[in-house]
Amino acid sequence: MRINSKDGRTIGDLVEAVYALLNGDFILKLEEDTAGSSATTINAGGYTKTVRCKLVNSDNKVLKQYNGALPISVTATTAGDGTATLEDTKVAFVNGYANITITYDGTYATDDTVVLTIGNSSSIGGVVVEDVEFTDTIVE
Repeated sequence: MRINSKDGRTIGDLVEAVYALLNGDFILKLEEDTAGSSATTINAGGYTKTVRCKLVNSDNKVLKQYNGALPISVTATTAGDGTATLEDTKVAFVNGYANITITYDGTYATDDTVVLTIGNSSSIGGVVVEDVEFTDTIVE
């Protein structure tokens, strides 16, 4: 028997989420963990980069029952006056997925970096979740 919620989550999804919680089996994963954004494109102004993150278990199954928030931070290391900002200090996960938009301002050069950290040593239900980082190393 398959019982679905209005958003498509099943009883099996709930069981997986409870099992993950009981076993401390939460892993943050990025769809891409590095990028090479163009300095020319960033310096033209209005540049943003969206990073997609998901909460999975050790079998790499998305924990669709997770609808919560985790802290995020971003750091830009530039030769010029480049900065990187986020809309908030937390990101909302919906059905195990989250999208984080980084806004780039100022002047960037080759080999400058922008590092986004998700998790910031936080926990879900008392289970510590290991941080994950996205690094954008700027290219020409």
